[in-house]
Amino acid sequence: MTTFHELEAFIADEPAESVLLEYKSSKILSKGEHQAICKAVSAFANSAGGRFIIGVDASGGRLRLDGGWTQASKLDWLYRTINDGTFPSVETASVIEIVAETGRYYIVNVKVSPRAPHQSQDHKYYKRRGSHSDPMEHYEIEDVRNRPKAKLLPLEVSLHFERTLLSIKFRNCSQAEIIDDLKIDVETNFPNDEGLLRRLKSRGIKQMRPGTEHVFLLGAISGFLKANEEAAILVSSVYRRGDVIEREAAEFHLSDYLYTSIVEPPIVDAIRKVGQKIDDVTSAIGKLVWKAEAWEDMRDATGLRLSQRTLRGLLREDQRFDPDEFSWQAYAIILGIEDREAIDLHHVFTSFPDAKSIAEEYCKRPEELRLKFERYFKAPGPVD
Repeated sequence: MTTFHELEAFIADEPAESVLLEYKSSKILSKGEHQAICKAVSAFANSAGGRFIIGVDASGGRLRLDGGWTQASKLDWLYRTINDGTFPSVETASVIEIVAETGRYYIVNVKVSPRAPHQSQDHKYYKRRGSHSDPMEHYEIEDVRNRPKAKLLPLEVSLHFERTLLSIKFRNCSQAEIIDDLKIDVETNFPNDEGLLRRLKSRGIKQMRPGTEHVFLLGAISGFLKANEEAAILVSSVYRRGDVIEREAAEFHLSDYLYTSIVEPPIVDAIRKVGQKIDDVTSAIGKLVWKAEAWEDMRDATGLRLSQRTLRGLLREDQRFDPDEFSWQAYAIILGIEDREAIDLHHVFTSFPDAKSIAEEYCKRPEELRLKFERYFKAPGPVD
């Protein structure tokens, strides 16, 4: 509820005050009734959350808007009152100011607080009972103090690693709430995919239902750290949760992951596989030498001695590596090429359905890269 039209429609239905709803007239702003505001905010924060609306006349058994606050904005005053008059300060309260022709209305939304219980300005603890805010008993205070501290905001932002590829993951960790109109601003101190980041900021994600997640690939962490040893990512997000606009920010320092198990195993694994291949090749060469020596003294029907060159030609086997057996990290190590080139080559052999498609894509790569690749790896068959 952020517009006067929505407020009018809401009041027209005359919803009764409840555990989650309370009304205040605009007079409390003129009287400066700090205690009434702090009492309501702390009670909602200590209970199940809720909202109270300032600018509603509930006298006479009928609900109607009272014209609102007619003087200068009280938005900052309300925030200061809540911050200074609750102990510890209730940080889960947000205030919406609605400006109408007759005056200003205020909607104070309060979420369950992870820091509860909170005292009001009179140093008492309150909770919602029905449509009232009542003092809490000692056991109720202890129950609130010991209740599980759940994550309040539904959006969870984290880094995601697939070997050494780095992605940003956004997850709606709520079991019931929907995230709408998520806009994401990603700032980095290293070169990145500007197109992807622009799309995340301009279009974003229209809706994330409970439990869903989205993962966006940024690139190889080794390349980012090569560009800047202190590579960092700042992710700022704005989204709508019901009627409330939420803002979150998270900062990640990639150098913190440099020597962790996330980054090193793929490199170690690639080197290990290269070592195994070298051992296999050495063993095969040993067998060839033995066969050549066994054939050395043999003669054909004409009595001519077979040359070593002929024997080795007859026994020659293709000892180059099979591309399918290696990751892109191994390509980078064996060929001494950039990560992006290795990823592109690996994509050719893993993303196309048949040998013809693989061969066609492979031929599109630069000749210099293909020649280097074919020194160590078997090339795909010719295109018909």
